[in-house]
Amino acid sequence: MAKKVALLVGVSNYHQQGLSALPSATRDAREMKRVLQHPDIGGFAETDITLLLNPTKDTMADAIYNLFANRSSEDLVLFYFSGHGAKDDNGNLYIAAPATRVSQNKRVLPQSAINASFIKDQMT
Repeated sequence: MAKKVALLVGVSNYHQQGLSALPSATRDAREMKRVLQHPDIGGFAETDITLLLNPTKDTMADAIYNLFANRSSEDLVLFYFSGHGAKDDNGNLYIAAPATRVSQNKRVLPQSAINASFIKDQMT
């Protein structure tokens, strides 16, 4: 039987210089949850929505892995992220967690963020 599942991540608070606060990011994630739960719009069960606000990189990575693990092609799977994205020196895209660090030239330090290729790999 097909299942609807969603992971909603909002990161408003960044601890490192170079990534400004985004006060609306956590509000965006909360509002998306509300829309998804609305019976006439999303129809998602509350238990099938994971909401993470300002999570650590590891918590976010685990949740992304769990979102896509053991899904069938019939399932509706939604990953929503509101927060900063940044590129490394090679132009690879990352999503930023609260403790993500960037260099003086505004390039992400890869070990401190989640590579978009990780998300793509989990979806595959």
